[in-house]
Amino acid sequence: MEISLLSDLTQKNSPSDIFLKVLEVRGYRSKESIATFLAPPFPTLNYLLENIKIKSSSLTKTKAIVEEEIQKGRDICVFGDYDADGITSTAILWQTLKLLNQKSKARILPFIPDRTRHGYGLSSRALDDILSGSAFQGTHYKDFSPSLIITVDNGITANEQVARLRANHIKVIISDHHTPGTTLPKCDAIIHSDITSGAGIAWLTSLYISDSLQAVLDFIDLAAIGVTADQLPLKGINRSIVKHGLMALSNSKNKGLNALIKSAGLASPVLSTYDINYVLAPRLNAVGRIDNPLTALRLLCSDSDLQTATLAKMMNSSNEVRQELTSASLSLALKSPAKDKVMVASSPEFHEGIIGLVAGKLAETHSRPAIVISEGKEVSKGSARSPKGVNITTLLRQTQDLLLSVGGHEQAAGFSLKTDKIPEFIAKITRIANTEIKPELLVKKVTAIAELLLSQISLPLATLFEGLEPFGIGNSKPRFVSRNLTVLEWRFLGSGKHSKFTVEQDGASREVIWFNSNLATPPSHISSLVYTIDINRFRSNESLQLTAQYVVL
Repeated sequence: MEISLLSDLTQKNSPSDIFLKVLEVRGYRSKESIATFLAPPFPTLNYLLENIKIKSSSLTKTKAIVEEEIQKGRDICVFGDYDADGITSTAILWQTLKLLNQKSKARILPFIPDRTRHGYGLSSRALDDILSGSAFQGTHYKDFSPSLIITVDNGITANEQVARLRANHIKVIISDHHTPGTTLPKCDAIIHSDITSGAGIAWLTSLYISDSLQAVLDFIDLAAIGVTADQLPLKGINRSIVKHGLMALSNSKNKGLNALIKSAGLASPVLSTYDINYVLAPRLNAVGRIDNPLTALRLLCSDSDLQTATLAKMMNSSNEVRQELTSASLSLALKSPAKDKVMVASSPEFHEGIIGLVAGKLAETHSRPAIVISEGKEVSKGSARSPKGVNITTLLRQTQDLLLSVGGHEQAAGFSLKTDKIPEFIAKITRIANTEIKPELLVKKVTAIAELLLSQISLPLATLFEGLEPFGIGNSKPRFVSRNLTVLEWRFLGSGKHSKFTVEQDGASREVIWFNSNLATPPSHISSLVYTIDINRFRSNESLQLTAQYVVL
């Protein structure tokens, strides 16, 4: 492991000096930039338009089309996605259209693809079900036939599918944040930006077409979940959405969210991005991975206390099943050898809904690209994750002659292939990785703001750092390193899975919590400790606590 420091600090630096150094490292140096970062303005429609940089002509055209379809009482379909960003995007736009439709006979329905049956986005199978009407047989409108389809969080590369819809005299509006192809779909309007998530764009669109109705402004809690869950950098407009969205979420008017928060046991009066990333989003994602994603959408759009409580309970159960499947699959995947520069695990026992999670765990554990394949009878699906510096999508595309489909980003990708091609694929991708990936790219690299003495770490400093929230991609919790520490006391927690210990350096001691330490015996000395500085709150008491990120013995 290589630990690199982003700045230098001395023993004379005060808590405010250290706090300002963190801001400086992250690019905030002037009083104005610091003030805006610490207290971002509420993201009004004008502020969103200014910062997300979507063409106003696209929004104007979208509003005109929506108003015409509603006025003429036609069927409108909101076509979403099965992950947390897609579900919240769908909930935002669908509920907005329902608000605008109160005096019309237009019918508005959502469509969320089934991961197994339809795959991602505007797939041919999904279009088959929509055009045949089978997609809507379980709804109140069995004869539903959309004259307008609005996508959220997908569609920017669906050229052929959009052409097919328009050939069937269906208008199409694409709203998406993913990377477009070389040509754009020839649809009626495109609302696209890579600055925010699908939910951020859906909220902007909803504000525009509704003239910023208060009820739509209240959907900022859903937008904050989508932005956070989709791992968008929490800078600029995204920080504004999430900062104010978390405030709204902590006092949400959404009965479904409140039921989910209650059932998950979140008791904090102010929720954080941690609560979204590790509690709420996994539950929204779980039903899309292993069950019916419409369960999550119904939860977010229901006004019934009884229904939301029932749905939240169902989603908790799905999340528990997802956790069990992930744990079992990870244990199986870890048996695969990690002797090559890419790790590949393939089995019919891997559920295709969780292979991305398993690949991510493998990549983190072994500091190398990881590929996990869920084997089907004829066609198999794969998911890949990679550490920074290795473009996993580029690697996979060099095996395109063996694949049925492939797509993704630098550090994450998905693909499909015929099952009988798996051995040939593994041999080829391994050969390519071993040839092209430089050994130094597989060395785990950890960055920290600076090295601190234990005596410099205090509760006032931890309190200052709380002003940097919300934390996330692009604004992670500040990490520091301290070296040559003596272990005074060690306790194992959670049947030995976690550890709580006290370290000492030159007469100063601090308490540390280390999750997933999995040590057999406690050490007496720590060479390097990389940690975040936190406040442990229990009832009315506050105490300083370091949270270990990496430990070098």
